[in-house]
Amino acid sequence: QSVVRALGLLDQVAERGEAGVSELARAAGLHVATAHNLLRTLAGQGFLVNIGGRYRIGPAVERLA
Repeated sequence: QSVVRALGLLDQVAERGEAGVSELARAAGLHVATAHNLLRTLAGQGFLVNIGGRYRIGPAVERLA
């Protein structure tokens, strides 16, 4: 379930170009704290980057593509 949620957040970021935690949590139907933890994990692994509180696709996604 966590993997599905994380991939859903990743997809939302890809669709928007960049987005904040609250926006992504609403779009994914997640509690803000849950979204924050998943986004932080994705950023820690390089799948997202956090710039000024907004998330963008990171270099790890580009390597996979």
